[in-house]
Amino acid sequence: LGVFDQLAMTWIDPIKGLLSLATLFSLNFDTLKAGCVFGTDPLVHYVLRLLVLPALVPLLWVFAYFRARGEPFFPHFVNAVGTVFSLAFISLVATCLLPFVCYRHPDKVTRSMRSSPSILCFEGGS
Repeated sequence: LGVFDQLAMTWIDPIKGLLSLATLFSLNFDTLKAGCVFGTDPLVHYVLRLLVLPALVPLLWVFAYFRARGEPFFPHFVNAVGTVFSLAFISLVATCLLPFVCYRHPDKVTRSMRSSPSILCFEGGS
């Protein structure tokens, strides 16, 4: 559902609320006002979106340890990590491709990133 929120469409109110909730599952934390804590640098936001899933691995380790109850817990850990990563695969791929999703400016020459319009696509950095 979070992918539908990225479409350039105006949604009506019940669907709009559902899509804003679904943006959390698409690793977009702008609805939580993450800019207040981490600043507004687009690179920081991009890196944080990529690091959310690997940051869950220690939490899954603890979860698998308590879930095993005396049994070997490593298979439970591998199962948990595999489940979380397979559920988040589409969101992770969409996040990896964010720098390549651009829109053309009216001048027909330059392009900007759709997720961060202040960044020009295919331009050299300074």
